[in-house]
Amino acid sequence: MPKPEPFRLPSRSSIKTLEFQRSQRSGNTGAGVGAFFKQVTRTRVASFCISSYSYDPTELVLIIEFRARGTYQYEDVPIWEVTALGFAGSRGKYFNENIRGKYNYERIG
Repeated sequence: MPKPEPFRLPSRSSIKTLEFQRSQRSGNTGAGVGAFFKQVTRTRVASFCISSYSYDPTELVLIIEFRARGTYQYEDVPIWEVTALGFAGSRGKYFNENIRGKYNYERIG
């Protein structure tokens, strides 16, 4: 029996292709899928360390609001990393082991 292929997220180029095809079908020359993804929502979490986080998949930007240290923006964070953060049993521990020190960041608040 053949092994099933693992699920892979679409690449940026395939999202842009989908956006273009969608705009051609609808006659809309607007932003299409990109505008949909810009609707970034903040996710509040029950964590000792993290108050909330938000993610922009078009820019690969993760924003984390810490309870005691302020708000930081992390660049070039893949979506799978954010998904894993959301499902982690301890989000603070996951952040410290997998995000902290691995991505460029700046304090924004």
